[in-house]
Order: sequence, then C-alpha cells, then structure tokens
Amino acid sequence: MTKADLPSSEYTGSDLGLFIDYGDGDYYSKDNVRWVNNSGTWTPESQALWKNSQSPVDIFAYAPHIIGADDHTSVDFSIPSNQVKGTSTADFLWYSKPGFVPANDLSDQKLNITFSHVLVKLKVNLTFGNEFGDSHSVKDVILNGTSSKIKCDLANRTVADLDQSSFNDISMCNTKDGVYEAIFFPGKGQKSGSRMLTVVMSDNKAYNVTLDGDLELYGGYAYTMNVKVGKDRVLAGNVNVIEWAEKELGEKD
Repeated sequence: MTKADLPSSEYTGSDLGLFIDYGDGDYYSKDNVRWVNNSGTWTPESQALWKNSQSPVDIFAYAPHIIGADDHTSVDFSIPSNQVKGTSTADFLWYSKPGFVPANDLSDQKLNITFSHVLVKLKVNLTFGNEFGDSHSVKDVILNGTSSKIKCDLANRTVADLDQSSFNDISMCNTKDGVYEAIFFPGKGQKSGSRMLTVVMSDNKAYNVTLDGDLELYGGYAYTMNVKVGKDRVLAGNVNVIEWAEKELGEKD
C-alpha cells in the first residue's frame, strides 16, 4: 500500500477500510472490510472474493478504518484538534478504482492501492522581529476556525464540512525550531477578516494573523506560510506549497 505523494511512499498505518462493489445486493460485494497491517503484510478481518477474473468491479478504500462506515458515499471523519504530538492521526486518505478487472489489474494476484490525501496540510515558519532579541519562547501556535468533521464520498471524490456549527482550533505540531504543522479541512477561519493563526508566547501574549481575503486551499496540497512576529503585530509573507502537490497563494500582510 502506498500514498499518492509525489513521489509516493509506503503507507505504514495500522489499518484501512476496503469496499468491493459489484452492485447493490450482489453476493460478492463487500462493505468496509477492515484490513490490518502486520509488518507490511495486509490481512482482511473477513474474507473477500472476486466474482471471477473478468467481471468489472468498483474498488474504494480509505484510511484509517472507521467502525460503522458502511456506505462508501458517506464516510465521516473527525479531525483531531490536538496535533501537538504529530499530524498522522489527522491524515485521512482515500482511493478509488472504478471498473477494476482482476485479470488485467491485479499485480502478482494482489490488489495494489495508492492513496491520496483528502485534507490540507499547512506548515508555518516563524521568525521574530529584532525587538525580541534572543529572548522569545513560543507556547502554542493555533490554527483557528477549521472544520471539525467531514463527510467523504469515495465514489465521486467529494468532501463536505459535516458540522458547520462547530469548528476546530488546532494546536499545531512543532516539528523543529520555529516550524509548525497541521492537517485540516478549511472552515470559517480561512475566510476574509478571520484570525486564521494565533501565536501564543511563553508570557501568554497572543499575536494573530488576520486574513484580508479568502484563502483558496485544496485537499491534497501542502502549503507553507512564512510568519514574522513583531511586538505589536504579526506579518504573513508569501504562502507557498510543498509536496503533497504544488500550489501558490498570493502575498499576505
């Protein structure tokens, strides 16, 4: 199993959910079969069989596996708000292969899956004005107003904000000195006039990045934002994109 990064990398998660869809009511159709990763060997918790080698079938998969997600057109995923210890639990993945023909598409009699990222990744690079000197310590970096829960249609490759009455303020992961990351689905915090980002210093003083226009953010893309913290305000420079896939946003103040 791999993730559809550029380049792709092996998916090392503990499990995934797989749908084999020959059509409603077909004996060989299987919904949300959990496959478990045992040191790189994938094993299903219940048996799944091909009808035959020539009959086309629609294949859908996602990760991590969710109990009760038995409709491939409506898979719900809750995005964790605490990502301080890492972003992996927020990285929801999907795969679809309509019209799969086992005789043509299996590799050494095995089903290969290459996942794509559903959500958006943001990396924030913090720098500090001269007025701080060397005495600055960041307590928390918070990505505000993101979606708390999404609904995914694996067949049509669409994602919707499931609960617009509730929003996530995500505590980002400090990956190295001055660098913070989070995985999310955009919400009201990425709209014009919103305080998208809050930098909380060790003395509990907070500095905010306020947007002067909507951010166009797309699932499967990783964005980089350079943020300079001053005594009285925070300035956001260019917002660029690193792989997952590339996209660039305009300059922010």
